[in-house]
Amino acid sequence: MHALSALLLAIVLQQAAPPVCYVRHFAEVRYRAPGYDHLVHIVSGCDFPLRCVVRTDVNPNLVPADVPPLGHVEVLTWRASPAYVFTYSVVCAPA
Repeated sequence: MHALSALLLAIVLQQAAPPVCYVRHFAEVRYRAPGYDHLVHIVSGCDFPLRCVVRTDVNPNLVPADVPPLGHVEVLTWRASPAYVFTYSVVCAPA
């Protein structure tokens, strides 16, 4: 009887577990004369859309990005920058 109870409990816990969701992001710099384009890639492993904002040390203004479920977006934060390095931050929430 204990084995059956444990199996039922495992099934209930599995159904009650929240969906797995992750967000990855990374920076890219592309040379384009006369400077460098700064891009931030956002990759969603979520089953729902995300609304994200990106900020960099070169462009402190918030750049919005809508990411579809299980999608990937490329956010251009600066075009033709003289800087070939930058730091960034990304904040996302369910849309």
